[in-house]
Amino acid sequence: MLRPATKVYRFGFVLLFMAVFFTLPAQAATGLNAMRALAAEGYDVAGLVVNLSSGERVAEYNADQLLSPASVTKLYTAAKALEVWGADYRFETDVLVQGQRRGPTIDGNLVLRGGGDPSFTNSGLWRLALDVAQSGIQEVSGDLIVDESRFGRVTCVTHDRCKAEKKSWHSYDSLLSSTAVNHGNIAVVVSPGESIGAPAHISIDPYPLPTMDVRGSINTVKGYGAQFSVSRFTENGSDWLKVSGTIGVKAGTHRVYRSVGQPARYTGNLFREFLQAAGVKVGGKVEVSLLPETGDRLSSYQGEPLNQILGDMLYYSNNLIADVLTLNIRAERNPLAPVNLTIAGGELQSYARERTRASAFANSSDAILHDGSGLNPDNRLAPVDLVALLDGVYQRTRDFPYLLGALRVPAQSPSRGLSGSNEIWDRLSVKTGGLSEPVSVHTLAGYLRFKNGDWGAFAMMVNGTRANRWIPRVKAFEAMRKDLEKL
Repeated sequence: MLRPATKVYRFGFVLLFMAVFFTLPAQAATGLNAMRALAAEGYDVAGLVVNLSSGERVAEYNADQLLSPASVTKLYTAAKALEVWGADYRFETDVLVQGQRRGPTIDGNLVLRGGGDPSFTNSGLWRLALDVAQSGIQEVSGDLIVDESRFGRVTCVTHDRCKAEKKSWHSYDSLLSSTAVNHGNIAVVVSPGESIGAPAHISIDPYPLPTMDVRGSINTVKGYGAQFSVSRFTENGSDWLKVSGTIGVKAGTHRVYRSVGQPARYTGNLFREFLQAAGVKVGGKVEVSLLPETGDRLSSYQGEPLNQILGDMLYYSNNLIADVLTLNIRAERNPLAPVNLTIAGGELQSYARERTRASAFANSSDAILHDGSGLNPDNRLAPVDLVALLDGVYQRTRDFPYLLGALRVPAQSPSRGLSGSNEIWDRLSVKTGGLSEPVSVHTLAGYLRFKNGDWGAFAMMVNGTRANRWIPRVKAFEAMRKDLEKL
């Protein structure tokens, strides 16, 4: 019907052609039939696919519906962090000296001042300990003070993290601190005993800590299997580990990670062990300060560049990295104000709404964000919000390559439901999201390349409902794949 009209050049017919042509994207923006089928089964479903090169909506279903986004929330954290600091920025952790230096002795305190570096690990602590030793210091008469004043004491706001203040058998529920090390986790190493019936060898990596008791035992049994549990408890200001179960005599070494209950104190105790190994003795206690500490800077350690931090955050969907970056965004904007995750999440919420209003694909947003990780089930985003964000980064030449490079190509992913050789999965760069409580949440958002070379962005969201709470991850992602394949 359109072809004959293109050959008519009279003014009235040209206007008619233009009117028809420019309404086509809205009419064509349907599809997503596999997602619609999930909606017919009683799930909350929404999706949007756009062509960033042409500015068209290619396919959509309930694109403005607010749903729980889970970890695709981290796309906002990544985009805002790139905007604030740039891809090469590095967070710093400092060592300060309080008191007088007398030869190899500090007559006073040593301060470890956290800079909110989410990439801070054992290697950073070891580098700082070597710097102290190589400066000629052999003894500190006073205390080792951990300064976590950049954020202050961060109160928990999600169920998982509040539980983790007293007990955890996970690594993803790490508590937040500007001085957290190893993503707020402790590594427990379990190896089989020398023979069947012998107790397994249990140690803490890299050093045993006098402040971390290990209670219980794991028995060595025949075979290659391992069925043991490790739980961390925090009581009366002290952490301890409870272990039980079995490990096969041929199972080899297993390493598990558990979040710690007092991340700043754990960092201080671990730093003390690194200092000891480097030949520096600390005579006093490990103390944690919520107020800024002063002193002469002895050493500074710069963590990984931001683009590498974002790659780790998005690939592993690391919640601590995401929420520490969110707290940093707030602290950077207002360093004198108290910081908590709800306030910091509000910064991202404002950013989300601004991005949507500025996009060619939408003009308003009711996005709700309480954190930067997506761990909070009360977060709400619509597909149009996510697409608007991706569009905004796509337009920023400085940042787009870094966000794109930090995303996952599904065909190369070990994630259940995304793996497998498939031409469609090869054309996507994505972030996944998932929650199991209070209902199932499965989300997928990112960039795609159409066969003609155009860039696209998409967001697909499936939430369980009260009447139909649970949907298998594989089922949700298979519906998304089928709809994308048709495009």
